[in-house]
Amino acid sequence: MVFVLGHLLGMLVLGIGLWRSRAVPAWVGILFGASPFLHAVAMGVGPAVDAIAYGLLAVATIACAVTLARTPDAEWDLPARTAAKAVPERVAA
Repeated sequence: MVFVLGHLLGMLVLGIGLWRSRAVPAWVGILFGASPFLHAVAMGVGPAVDAIAYGLLAVATIACAVTLARTPDAEWDLPARTAAKAVPERVAA
């Protein structure tokens, strides 16, 4: 039970952190936070909902990877908000 609660709360905190940091688009944080709860609901509903939950988690993970790959070397040591201000075209994206 501790593992399950830790998993749910950990992913929720990760989603909130991603959303608030603005390091990635807000929808990525929302998907990270929502996917474990959908997975928990899938235990009573069926495997189709579980597949959707894992699909949403995969999309969120890929979005984080794409954002990470697109980050210029000069921005690696900057906080997310400073980096967004430093490069105007990143704010528009």
